[in-house]
Amino acid sequence: MGALNYKTKVAELDRYVLFENHTVSSPDELGGKTKTWATLFSQWCKLDYVLVNEEDNVGKHSMTTKAFLTTRYRTELKDNKIRATLDSKVYDVLGYEEFDRRAFLRLKIQLVDV
Repeated sequence: MGALNYKTKVAELDRYVLFENHTVSSPDELGGKTKTWATLFSQWCKLDYVLVNEEDNVGKHSMTTKAFLTTRYRTELKDNKIRATLDSKVYDVLGYEEFDRRAFLRLKIQLVDV
């Protein structure tokens, strides 16, 4: 990725996203584990969809949505137990890329199939 114009990128951050981190897995009544999420912060981001894939497999319909969120750099976003909520949809954060001398992060996200 080449050099990006800082002022242009800030103006493109037009989606307000809630970031949460996985805090603990607590046992449920059946002996399984339930993930607990805690709010980290909300921050302005830019959303770029890259893949929406729909499949019908033996009567089961599934859809995979992958995208990128570009946002201001924060070290908390580099944790591998982060998720993002945008427009009432929850996305897992799969990875990240730093650019512009740590001014921004580009997060690879995938829609959680509920």
